[in-house]
Amino acid sequence: MSGYTPGPWTRGYGNYVYRDDGSPRDGQSLIATCMPLNGAMDELQIAFANARLIAAAPELLEALEDMLTLMGPLDDVEHIRRKQAALAAIAKAKGAN
Repeated sequence: MSGYTPGPWTRGYGNYVYRDDGSPRDGQSLIATCMPLNGAMDELQIAFANARLIAAAPELLEALEDMLTLMGPLDDVEHIRRKQAALAAIAKAKGAN
């Protein structure tokens, strides 16, 4: 597995994402900064939304892995397609593709 900074992560002020280790201002805990493409307010709102999504990534990955575990073996074609999509997303998150 490709390594990543363990969660939980949190969105700090605006467009900054930190590891939620009790010290959100510590530069060592900075995960990402989402920058707007320009100074327009809608681009700033998009940067904030991207930061929220990134902050949720560790929890989303864990929830998806848990759901797949609960699903067990599937034989319905649509369920198999959905499971394959979930497995592909997990692989992408873990740097396997």
